[in-house]
Amino acid sequence: MKNIVIIAAAGRGTRMKHSVNKQYIMLGGLPVIVRTIRRFQSIPDITDIYIAINPDEMEYFNSEIVEKYLKKSGKLRKIIPGGKMRFDSVFAALKACKGDNRNDNTANVIIHDGARPFFSEGSISNGIKLLEEEVGVITGVKLKDTIKTTDENAYVDSCLDRDKLIAVQTPQFFKLDILYTCYKEAIKLGFKPTDDSAVLKASKFRVKIIEGDYFNIKLTTPEDLIFSEVILTMQRDIFNVN
Repeated sequence: MKNIVIIAAAGRGTRMKHSVNKQYIMLGGLPVIVRTIRRFQSIPDITDIYIAINPDEMEYFNSEIVEKYLKKSGKLRKIIPGGKMRFDSVFAALKACKGDNRNDNTANVIIHDGARPFFSEGSISNGIKLLEEEVGVITGVKLKDTIKTTDENAYVDSCLDRDKLIAVQTPQFFKLDILYTCYKEAIKLGFKPTDDSAVLKASKFRVKIIEGDYFNIKLTTPEDLIFSEVILTMQRDIFNVN
């Protein structure tokens, strides 16, 4: 069974307020995106990796990432110019997967954020296993804080039931053929969500949610860099993961 990974790494990362795009920030001596890719490469179940990169950064990615850190590594199949929105980047990568004659309609596809390097091998195994019965599986964690909605004047409007709320993460797992078809349908409808599971839901497919990991943070704002250094140290000391 083919288990293909699509890494979405075409965003600008403006909220990080850093001199380089967030996936190229050095973390423990390696760029964040390299840590993400290498972790997938180390998982036996993963067969292929496709990466969607900002078109303006293609040359940089090849010279500063692939040549320096990934040249001799396996599983990296293709680097694709991404789009303005995450939806466009994932769809471009899906088209590349579908156009590759090594992939057939039985393949699984795993969508993941380039700036989320701390996912566990266990989450990958669980998601792939569930695809034997499901067409879509996503990871998420329960919220720790109370969530309220506000009115237009910033007064509390309502309090949401925290037990029914999930903070969605990646990786997310799908049947390649079904996800690709749903993406094409979404484009016809002008629907471009920021979450891949919403594309399946719009086409009336059910999506299973499994427990994620609070350590599996997405580097988005400056304080995330502090958290990431702590997580990296813990993984090295406790789990023997580099």
